[in-house]
Amino acid sequence: MTQDIMITQREKLETVIEQRLIYPVYQPIVSLRDGKVLGYEALSRVSSSGLFDNIEEMFRCAEREEKIWELEQVCRRAALREIAEQKEYFDGQKARLFINVNPKVLRDEKFQQVLPVSIWNAMGSKVNVSFLKLQSVRRQKMRRRSRQQ
Repeated sequence: MTQDIMITQREKLETVIEQRLIYPVYQPIVSLRDGKVLGYEALSRVSSSGLFDNIEEMFRCAEREEKIWELEQVCRRAALREIAEQKEYFDGQKARLFINVNPKVLRDEKFQQVLPVSIWNAMGSKVNVSFLKLQSVRRQKMRRRSRQQ
């Protein structure tokens, strides 16, 4: 039974990646001091219902199936493409765009070669990319700790 679920999840993941069924949403990062928006965290969502209702489940599946590189590439491209359409807003702004990256992907030499090309292709040569920040994110299952007295 568990194997059937895993196959289904793998097929769902492959569909998401192959059809690029990811769209970004942007969570504001606000200064607690003065309430100013410091930047936005690009978060990924699945654009087709019935695939992955829980985004963390999708990333865990990608790690399990060794497809994290491919999934994160789809997510980065979607976020950069969307920002490119709104680059007038980011040009001259002090706001930053934060993109989450799995530590395995961040350490990969291929990532370091592909990222500048991805930015160039998505945003063009005239955009100031100093607003782009990468943050290493390790996805872990939260464990509930029992209190010992």
